[in-house]
Amino acid sequence: RGKAMRRFFAAIPAFIAFMSAFAFSQAASLRLEDEVAAQFLKNPLYQGSDVEVTGVQLRGYDPKYDRPRYDRIEVKFPRKPSAAGNVPFEVALIRTGAPAKTFWGSAMVRFYRNAVVALTPVRMNRRIEAGDVKLSRVESTEAAQGVSSIEEAAGMIAARPITAGAVVKKEYLKLEALVRRGEKVFV
Repeated sequence: RGKAMRRFFAAIPAFIAFMSAFAFSQAASLRLEDEVAAQFLKNPLYQGSDVEVTGVQLRGYDPKYDRPRYDRIEVKFPRKPSAAGNVPFEVALIRTGAPAKTFWGSAMVRFYRNAVVALTPVRMNRRIEAGDVKLSRVESTEAAQGVSSIEEAAGMIAARPITAGAVVKKEYLKLEALVRRGEKVFV
């Protein structure tokens, strides 16, 4: 029993060293991913937009080996990057002004904009009130045909049912009929 306890206590420093090296490698990897995301946002295509860069994947990067060997990074886009979606890029680790290592990566890029979203379910042929909708930040692919202001949606009639949380699109709305069938109209 005493031998087992000595082995256990002898293994503790090795375990602590392993865990600290693992934690350092994970932190170093996260730092490089953040640096890459920052480089993305410096690209003129993304400046001035509401953009989110997530899912940065770096193929061929080993944080234990590569992290201490560079001063800065350069992100190069092989062609004009797509506006949104999975965007490939090349990363160069620069050390003393020259590339020390080059590898490929990819990141998910999403654009956002404000659009009108239904707060409650809206039935077909029901008049939309200002309290039924709100302006919310949504992904631009969802908001492509969406209404951009509450004033534009308020007072309109739902041409189809709209679920709560759905983006209110222009095709979902129609003008309120001023004259109904059978009403007398004086001209």
